[in-house]
Amino acid sequence: LGFDGDLDDWPVNEVDVQAVLDSSDTITDEYIAGLQTTQKGYHAIEMLLFGKAADKTVDAFTPRELELLAALAKNFDSTANGLLTSWTDGVDGNPAYREVLATAGTPDNPAYPTLNAAAEEIVQGIIGCLEEVGEEKIGAPLASKNVGEFESQFSQTTLNDLHNNLISAQNAYLGMVPSGSASTNSISSLIESVDSSLDADIKIQFDTALALIEAVPAPIEKTLTDAEAEASLMKAQEAILGLYETFEDKVLPII
Repeated sequence: LGFDGDLDDWPVNEVDVQAVLDSSDTITDEYIAGLQTTQKGYHAIEMLLFGKAADKTVDAFTPRELELLAALAKNFDSTANGLLTSWTDGVDGNPAYREVLATAGTPDNPAYPTLNAAAEEIVQGIIGCLEEVGEEKIGAPLASKNVGEFESQFSQTTLNDLHNNLISAQNAYLGMVPSGSASTNSISSLIESVDSSLDADIKIQFDTALALIEAVPAPIEKTLTDAEAEASLMKAQEAILGLYETFEDKVLPII
C-alpha cells in the first residue's frame, strides 16, 4: 500500500529536497504527494528540523522551509492515519488487517490459510528487523566509519532508534499488548511449548542486546570516532546478529 516508503524511506535525497526549497513551485497537498519517497516522510522532516549537524536554531528557518515543513507534516499525518485505518478498518477495498491476522487458519482467509502461515509472517518480520538493524543500520556506518550513514544522523538519535527497533521485535515475539503484559497466545508461548530452553535463551538474548545498545556512548553520531564507543557498538551488533541467527536457524524451522 506504500505506507512504509512514504513514512520512513531512507536515505533522504538531500539534493532533491534542497531543489524543492530552491524552486518557486507552489507547495500543495498534491505537490507533496507527488514527491519521491526520499523527499518526504520522517527523515526529510528530521533534516529540515535539525539541520545537518543537529544544531539548527529557530531563527535559522526560512519561510520556505517552514512552508515545506508544514506541508510534509500534514502529508505524514495523513499517511500515518491511512496506515492505522488499514489495520483497524481496511482500505482500498481490503479488510482490516488486524481481522485478517486474527482469523488466520479459517476457511475464508486466503491470506493466512493456516495458523502457522500467520506465525511465520510475524517471525519473518522479526528476522527482517534484526537483520536490518545489525547489518545495515549498524553494519554500514561501522564499516565505512561514515556517520552520515546512521539513520537518524540529523537529530543524532540513532541509538534511540536502534533500541526501539529491538523493542518492536521483542514485542512481536512476546505478543505484548497495550497494557504492557505479554500475551499467552504468542510466538514465545509456542516456542516454549516445543523447546522451553530456546524460549528462555531468546528472552536473554533480547535483554542482552538491549543492554548493549544502551551501553553505547551517545550520541553515536559524535562518538563513533572514539575507540571505546566503536567497540561497544560492535558488541551490540554481534548480539543482534546472534539473535537474528537464532530466529532464522532455530525458531523459523519450528514454525
